[in-house]
Amino acid sequence: MSAWFLVLSSAAEVIEGAVAFSIYHQAFKFYRLSGERKLLSLSTAFLVLGLGLLAHGAILAVLLFLLRSFPKMAFLLSRISSWALFACEVLAYGSLASSYFRTGSGEEAGLTLIVLSMAGAGRPMRPELLVKLVRYHPALELVVLALLSYLTYKTMSNFLSNRDMNPFLVGFAFLFLTVAHVCFFLSYFVASLYTTAHVLQLLAFICMSLMIVRVASA
Repeated sequence: MSAWFLVLSSAAEVIEGAVAFSIYHQAFKFYRLSGERKLLSLSTAFLVLGLGLLAHGAILAVLLFLLRSFPKMAFLLSRISSWALFACEVLAYGSLASSYFRTGSGEEAGLTLIVLSMAGAGRPMRPELLVKLVRYHPALELVVLALLSYLTYKTMSNFLSNRDMNPFLVGFAFLFLTVAHVCFFLSYFVASLYTTAHVLQLLAFICMSLMIVRVASA
């Protein structure tokens, strides 16, 4: 159970990180041509997000080899990487929320013991426990959700007042991200939602990438 879950998580986050880097590259390239500061904020946010996802995904792959033989090291590494991912997400979404706020509405110890005992006994972990191992605390997920909810409100309001394809893509990108993090939060209790969350997060990044391509080619 733990092996396929870690493989799935690692692969999903590496793919999402690669798409985030693609968004960063396109946005920064167009920023250098246009000088539009919103594109600088967007490129910086997705650079940080891409770094966080790629690093976390790579560390999950390392956990595959450490979990059974070195459970203490695996747990410590998973906690550090989870906190690092949380910091990257808060920094990325927080900077975007700050950018939207400044522009105004019209613009755009218990778990350780469980892990160690199961690893030592050779028993398979429950999926919900694996979610707790690879993700940060649900209370921290609520912080990310609050930032994403604000960004969804601002971008969807912008779309409703300016019914164009680009605001549509941005609005639905943040809507997908918000629903994805709701699924991440609920996956602590229903682990099957973890896969749904990654699919929605990837769809969000694809929407944002399409918007950047449209802007750059206009």
